[in-house]
Amino acid sequence: MARTVGARRSTALRRLAGLADQGLSSGQNLLLLAVVARSTDAVSFGAFSVAMTTAVLLIQVGRALVAEPSLIILSGEDDEPKPFAQVALTLACGLSIAMSVVLAVAGLLLPVRFRPLFLVLAVAMPALLSQNACRFLLLAQKRTQATLAVDTA
Repeated sequence: MARTVGARRSTALRRLAGLADQGLSSGQNLLLLAVVARSTDAVSFGAFSVAMTTAVLLIQVGRALVAEPSLIILSGEDDEPKPFAQVALTLACGLSIAMSVVLAVAGLLLPVRFRPLFLVLAVAMPALLSQNACRFLLLAQKRTQATLAVDTA
């Protein structure tokens, strides 16, 4: 019986940490949008919105190609992560570099108001996709408290 109570408590804490992680991530995005909206004009905010939408879409592509399959493959494993976890991180890094090249080229070809946004996004994409892959690998290992730490870093 005590084992069941402990297991329930552990599950509840994991769920709470997962909820806090999602709330933190969404809150950061909302705060960023609010700060940019308050500090720029409509044209600049529109350009920022295009860059932000591009970032979200590319992160979702990375999630669909790397993170979600990792979650499925690694779920249920109680021991150390398989070598697949290393492969998943390597794949996320490779994909992010390819995306960065495309973003940099797009940034150079787009109108001037988009250029700095897309070039910054090109530099940031490897960190964004690697962070997302780490979050999903931690979720697969049922280490939701660690995902919260990854989002605050």
